Amino acid sequence: MSKELNEDTTLKLSIKTLGGIAALIFTLVSMWFMLQSDIAKAMEMPVPPDPEVTRMEFDMKDKMIRQTIMDTKKDVDEMKKTLEKPDVTWKIFAMYLMILALMLLSGMAMGQVQIAVFNAGWNEANNVDWVGKLDDVNTLSYIDISKDTELQKKHKIAVIPTIIIFKDEEEVARFQADLSFKMVATREEVQEEIDNQLMSDF
Repeated sequence: MSKELNEDTTLKLSIKTLGGIAALIFTLVSMWFMLQSDIAKAMEMPVPPDPEVTRMEFDMKDKMIRQTIMDTKKDVDEMKKTLEKPDVTWKIFAMYLMILALMLLSGMAMGQVQIAVFNAGWNEANNVDWVGKLDDVNTLSYIDISKDTELQKKHKIAVIPTIIIFKDEEEVARFQADLSFKMVATREEVQEEIDNQLMSDF
């Protein structure tokens, strides 16, 4: 059965319980006083001053900043000069390219090399097969003198096979076979002659 609390209600506490309550109160009061003491000490401590910058450190930093500004200004000025003035190096390079292009064009126009190989059907065993592998030859012609006697007479072909090198439609070199109807000249010798003719334009 429950009881209501009123002014006539009597609480019974043991000595042990009273001792525990007193110890708790004492502990709380002691902690409060210790906290107040720590706060008072902290408030009495002086505020640490700002780190002092010596005159030397200030001058060094100021010098570094000024030097950085001057270097930046110098770089900007150089960039402006580069943008404002035309680059002479590029002009010279472009001029060299134009000269080289003109040389190549003149070489193509003036250094046309043609090769004519004269042989006959009855001498196919002695055909000069390597003629087609020569470099820098613009036109290569094979003439069978048994079918084209006019060209034989025009170029005075006496021995076959005969290789004639033409440069700008003019004969500049001739290589002929020996009495056994075999070509004496080698591919290297004919190529060397072609190279010499082309180099003579420069």
